[in-house]
Amino acid sequence: MSKIKKIDQSVCGYMQSQVKINTLSDAIRELTQNGVDAGATNIKINVKVQYAETTVEIDYTDDGEGIGPESMEVLGKRFFTSKLISNSEGPDCDLSMLQRLTTFGFRGEAFNSLLNICSSVLVVSRVKHYNSGFKACFQGDERIGNIVKNNGPVPIGTSIKLIGFFDPVIVRKNILLNNIENRWTQDTFEIKRMVLDSLINKPWIKVRITRQEFKQLKWVSKVLVDKASTFTAEKVSFQSQMSLFKSIFGEKTCEDYELCKVQLKNIQLKAGIGLSSLQTKSYQFIYLNGRPFISEEMVKYVNRLFQKKYELWGHNAKNSRVKSPSKKSSSMYGRPYSVNPVFVASFSAPINISELMQDPSKACYTTKNMKILLFLFTKVIEVYFGIYKKKRKGTTEKEQAKSTVKSKRQKVQEYAVLSSDSTVSKFKKSELNGRLTDTNPATIEEFPRKMHDFNKITNKLALKEHFRTMDQPGHGKREEGLVDENNIGSHCSNCYKVQKQDSLKRQSFFFNNIDKVVLTREDLREFHVIGQVDKKFILLRLQNRIVGFDQHAIDERINVERMYMQLIEQCMSGGESSELEDKIAFETNGVECELIARYEETLAFWGIRFDRDYTHITHLPSLILSKFMKIGFSVLRKGVVEFLYNLGESKKVAFKPTETGKPRGAGNPFWWVRYVSHMPDIYRETIKSKACRSSLMFGEQLSNTQVTDIVRQLQLCYQPFECAHGRPSLYPICGIDAGGHRVEQSN
Repeated sequence: MSKIKKIDQSVCGYMQSQVKINTLSDAIRELTQNGVDAGATNIKINVKVQYAETTVEIDYTDDGEGIGPESMEVLGKRFFTSKLISNSEGPDCDLSMLQRLTTFGFRGEAFNSLLNICSSVLVVSRVKHYNSGFKACFQGDERIGNIVKNNGPVPIGTSIKLIGFFDPVIVRKNILLNNIENRWTQDTFEIKRMVLDSLINKPWIKVRITRQEFKQLKWVSKVLVDKASTFTAEKVSFQSQMSLFKSIFGEKTCEDYELCKVQLKNIQLKAGIGLSSLQTKSYQFIYLNGRPFISEEMVKYVNRLFQKKYELWGHNAKNSRVKSPSKKSSSMYGRPYSVNPVFVASFSAPINISELMQDPSKACYTTKNMKILLFLFTKVIEVYFGIYKKKRKGTTEKEQAKSTVKSKRQKVQEYAVLSSDSTVSKFKKSELNGRLTDTNPATIEEFPRKMHDFNKITNKLALKEHFRTMDQPGHGKREEGLVDENNIGSHCSNCYKVQKQDSLKRQSFFFNNIDKVVLTREDLREFHVIGQVDKKFILLRLQNRIVGFDQHAIDERINVERMYMQLIEQCMSGGESSELEDKIAFETNGVECELIARYEETLAFWGIRFDRDYTHITHLPSLILSKFMKIGFSVLRKGVVEFLYNLGESKKVAFKPTETGKPRGAGNPFWWVRYVSHMPDIYRETIKSKACRSSLMFGEQLSNTQVTDIVRQLQLCYQPFECAHGRPSLYPICGIDAGGHRVEQSN
């Protein structure tokens, strides 16, 4: 049996560094944040790539305070940092400084990690008190030789050259080179996000990031980020952060926005919310004390609040300011594509040491103040939609003149919570000074009490997170709930369980305990037709129960599943794509164009084909084409873009045409189910719309023979007890005994 031995120090360095720096954007993040911590106002980064020699170099320069020769003696050693200062006179750093920490770094690991994943590193730096700079060379985490004076003039600041980036980790280097060559546009987004994360509290810093590639015996350069320096005084809160966001991601991402501010005692939220929607959630950023706050719970909650206002905001918030959106803009029952808000939100709260220790990338994932943060975000969204409604109604010429500012500054909307009782009111900033921590009831009562009890609100927030009724509006597109055919036996999609009594608007007069009623697909095999009721409902006897069915809903379910299966069969055989006489113009950005190239085969599987330049759609399925010939192709573009982002984020499986054209698991009658949830959402909504309009309507007379035929078709459905839109299609009326007499459910 092998003995336990200490791992070699060099191996430890590689393993430790890979935990913190896994990608090019991670390395650029560490360099940029070190410059920000050093007080730099100008940061330049250049990435040089040579594919023939398989090498990547990173050149970094800033004009910060620099590194003195004394600090260079310990530069690169693990757990050495200049960010933590002890209150005692001892030489060691302690955690007492964390409560007042204003820098990104403090662990003393970032530069050590960079040294371990490069073949060599050169550092040249000069501080204000020296007339010359000093140079140090590293190989791994060991310095080569002594620290020497640099020949020639050196400006104040630091320059770092990383040579052979990822050379010690060959697999990561190969992945990096492949991404730079084939997926660079999408990876650039991560670099841009890193720049926003680094500058969110110091948006005036100038950052320029470029890439150089050696191709065809010459260097080709491209600018990735060119954020200019802005030293103008901020007269409107959070406007400079939104200007930073637009300069990094482009004007089209968020052409116009509203600024809102909310405060509860010593916790404050500032947010900029765009007036237009996108088909991706990638442009939603949340920060806590200047650090990225990555909370899936908060993101879901905030998006749910926006979806509740879909009819007001969802079609296109920007255009709605001038003209309210038409409810028939898509001519579809559901939503053919998702709408997601664009926002940047920054929380300021007392620093908690546990929030600083959650991730080496300086991100925060949870906080003890989560309920308060959710409450403040709720108030910000209320303020946003309050502004939005007013602008939709239109303003007078006088009000428009007042709202127009020559410098195009946004007006921040402040919404303050003044006490622990959560008394909320609107005030000017000058009125808020000195009152946010005032606990004197007499002072608080001077203002209008238009409020809520905080404990009740926070309890409701937690309750809403776990409880949602099926008919609650505004939760986005409802997934079909279809699963792989391998799991059909254990899935409850082929059965119907009635909601609990306290959630039903109307209850059966004959069932004492209706929430115990369970029906399965097998129950439909033995049925007796009682008849049609009011030309709307079908009454059936299923063993010892009488059940009413919505005739439109069950026919809709039959039609939608038939259309799903037909479309998937045609896509798998390659016969569903029709060439267009007039090509459809398809405007894309760099990321979307790269996604089209990467998932070209998957798009072709679903019948969508582009020209060589990816600027026009040349082929579409006939089912989709006929629909959008009527309503226009702008909705189609948004649906295809959403599908591309879902593929890129692995939310949908990238199916490809098979050589045989035979479906997987064709012996199973529900083989097609696994494909439904992975088809473009716009296909599903189109099929649902067609199924709805081609189904039986209320008022149509049916004979018992026609009813029998419909029920037999319903037996073959995967989800026989839901309409195409997910609503129940039946309701138990009463229980009966063998003699046909009504009995209580308890019997």
